[in-house]
Amino acid sequence: MSDSSTTDKSDIVESLEAKLRDKNIETSALRQIGQAMGLMLDIDQMLAKVADIVVEVTGTDLCLIYLLDENGKELVLRAKSGERADIVGKLKLKVGEGVTGWVAKERKHVMLDREAWRDKRFKPVPNLREDTYHSMLSVPLHGKNDLVGVINVRTNPPHTYTETQVNLLDSIAQMVGGAVENFLQYQRMAKSAAHFTALSTVSRTVTSDMFLEEILQFLVDVTAQSMNFKICSVMLVDEEKGELVIKATQSRSRAYLKKPNLKIGESVSGRAVLEGKPISVIDVRKTPAYRYPDIAKKEGLCSLIAVPLMVKGKVIGVLNCYTSKPHVFTS
Repeated sequence: MSDSSTTDKSDIVESLEAKLRDKNIETSALRQIGQAMGLMLDIDQMLAKVADIVVEVTGTDLCLIYLLDENGKELVLRAKSGERADIVGKLKLKVGEGVTGWVAKERKHVMLDREAWRDKRFKPVPNLREDTYHSMLSVPLHGKNDLVGVINVRTNPPHTYTETQVNLLDSIAQMVGGAVENFLQYQRMAKSAAHFTALSTVSRTVTSDMFLEEILQFLVDVTAQSMNFKICSVMLVDEEKGELVIKATQSRSRAYLKKPNLKIGESVSGRAVLEGKPISVIDVRKTPAYRYPDIAKKEGLCSLIAVPLMVKGKVIGVLNCYTSKPHVFTS
């Protein structure tokens, strides 16, 4: 066997061994990240722990984790490795601003080996001592459905990031991005459930007509704003006529405000009152039982949930919440 052939095989073995080591490092790192995410119920504690683990497993000096705000227009620093974390929650970047904002906007990695501050996209961060660090690797955090943030690692001296480091941070980013998306979805569902529970509780405390309209108007305003509904309204039962009458809405639509009263049992809202339970539909414009499809089309209304309002076990009215796009309401 020739020396060159032996050398070639030796090189192949070394390459395979190196790949195996890299795979073992990645597996170990992801196991640590998974354990951190499983033990933390508080997302900020979890991200802080993840940031420290990332620094350890990637051999870098700093990790910063940014999450998008509720509007998806700003990145907020939610975690920083190390002890000094006084800027966490305070540092914000617009999407497209700085290297981090560029990564969020373009959904692409950025690798800077040295003098990161000379990059034209770079924006200095006040009160961040590590902003003078040379190298930077920035990776988008993707959930299953969309971007949720950006994760950065940096080193103080110049550093060329290896394929192993890039792949490792990418794997971590996917794992953390999915966990963050799930947490935020759970948080929205919990908020929604708490909000409707609060509405039900408030409705049970209303025992007289005193300030009733003011309370109902406050409820529809808060519900529409906090949950991003297109239109919210409260209809109360007129027992003498057996009808539902609009008493409060944040809508300024004349067509909606002048809708005729509904008979109890009629349309979606009337059924919710009659049956004493929430009823939802995906698209009122295509629901035969819905009485006002023309108004819905004109006002851009789509999905609807009608929630009965109770006082001492008796249905006194209904809260109607409309979205502008198809939406599946959770219980």
